[in-house]
Amino acid sequence: MTRAVLGRRLSAIAGGALLAATALMPAAAQENNWATQVFVGGDIVLGHIKADSSNASGNFAWGVTGVAGVELANHIALMGELQFRQAEISDTGNDRDFDIYTGFVTAHYRIPLAGSTRPYVGAGAGYSIATADGQTDHGFAAKLVAGADFALTDTSSTYFEYNFVRMFMSADEGADYNADDHQVRAGVRWRF
Repeated sequence: MTRAVLGRRLSAIAGGALLAATALMPAAAQENNWATQVFVGGDIVLGHIKADSSNASGNFAWGVTGVAGVELANHIALMGELQFRQAEISDTGNDRDFDIYTGFVTAHYRIPLAGSTRPYVGAGAGYSIATADGQTDHGFAAKLVAGADFALTDTSSTYFEYNFVRMFMSADEGADYNADDHQVRAGVRWRF
């Protein structure tokens, strides 16, 4: 079984578990108090990544993210994210398995609504390191975010979001390149 197949299967299992948890949200979460709090969380990432080389084809990518941050009032959240992704990228018939490590600082504006659902939009900046076949590429990364939190209890929520990530990579060997990463993320946050 290849790493890509294993990644897809694990992601499908985790995604199904998160969907089931959301469907079973308790009624008490409907009156959730989204006050200023510190939070931690994690998610699974499914996506499609493509380098801007004219010969490169984009492929499935999967990964995991750890998140820690603070919610300020009911509208703003600031967080740090550490993400690991794996992707196979083809360039002129040469398939390469990339391990991609990215750290982000991200801000979300949470649209104020009563109840257990909070949609949000955001942006972030960070740094990516990609390794494949003994080569290491690195560079600045920027992203745009759209998603929603769904309260599970007074101190936990699940979230689903789309991230568009643009990486500006410097290659140790060969030409520098940019890569676009379209991500769908599903995860859980715990507030303190």
